[in-house]
Amino acid sequence: MNGKWDAYLTVEGVTGESQRAGHEGEIELISFSFGASNPSSIGIGSGGGIGAVNIHSFTFSKYTDAASADLFKHCCSGKHFPTAKVTLYKAGGTGGPLDYLIFEFEEVYV
Repeated sequence: MNGKWDAYLTVEGVTGESQRAGHEGEIELISFSFGASNPSSIGIGSGGGIGAVNIHSFTFSKYTDAASADLFKHCCSGKHFPTAKVTLYKAGGTGGPLDYLIFEFEEVYV
């Protein structure tokens, strides 16, 4: 992981190799990317215009591990997972270990 946070993926029916307390059997992520954009335009005398929001795909990288074959199988077959969860965890700080950001997804395709 990057030293500041660790990230874990949980999907039903797929077991990862994490051994961290509270995240046993989850899939360890190396990195992830997610975002949204909302284009706007400013015209003379017309005020600002707001466009429709564009949600970007959630993408992640992981090492090859026990979960890789199941994830690849789902990718090739087009089969979806009913739910998935990505949890960001930091080990230190004044309050001790903390799951500080959780993304929950439905109808997930790999």
